Amino acid sequence: MTEIVLQEKVTLDDAVLSAHTFKNGCDWAFYFEPDGNVYMGYGCYGVMINLLTGKSKLLYKWFIEQAKPPSDVSGARIKLPIHNETIRILKAREPCALCGNPFFRNSYYI
Repeated sequence: MTEIVLQEKVTLDDAVLSAHTFKNGCDWAFYFEPDGNVYMGYGCYGVMINLLTGKSKLLYKWFIEQAKPPSDVSGARIKLPIHNETIRILKAREPCALCGNPFFRNSYYI
């Protein structure tokens, strides 16, 4: 009997590493504090919820669930419980060309 996997398990680290910078801006901004904590907030492009799929949708859902209150998240910065390796990878990435927020994967370079 062959089993079909309908959905892979995605960690928060996987979802964070899937964040993009597009030609019209970044979807998420990551803020690295001196104490080692990392926070996430909306980037300059923001999140188009109707277009979200896969890891982007999971990351958006996590962000909304962490926000207090969840109805106003436009200026929220949520602490990310991610691993040091994920932080290292984020720090090696290019900043957003529009707003300068740090450390995104540029989808138009891939």
